[in-house]
Amino acid sequence: MNVILLVVGCFMEVLAAILLLIPILVPAAVTFGIDPTQFGLIMIFNLILGTIHPPVGVVLFVTSRIAGISYEAMSRAILPWLVPLLCVLALVTVFPPLTTYLPNLLMPGK
Repeated sequence: MNVILLVVGCFMEVLAAILLLIPILVPAAVTFGIDPTQFGLIMIFNLILGTIHPPVGVVLFVTSRIAGISYEAMSRAILPWLVPLLCVLALVTVFPPLTTYLPNLLMPGK
């Protein structure tokens, strides 16, 4: 699901992707036993990463234009930052308590 959401984030605006995918993916995630809070965080994080991920990251086009540098230079500059972001995404995906500990602590009846 992470790969699909990353690809969708590369090609679509985040809000449009959320509006299209939430009715489809949330029931499937709940069926597989994924906490809705964790799934929401994973979905948003994936889509945001997709917007800055080469080759089609929408945000890269805008920021390269604002900065006055080429798209290729911006893509090379963002690559070292993608590694830690993808590691955080993997950790959040594999270890649900990273995202559900605080909400469960504050709302124990959930």
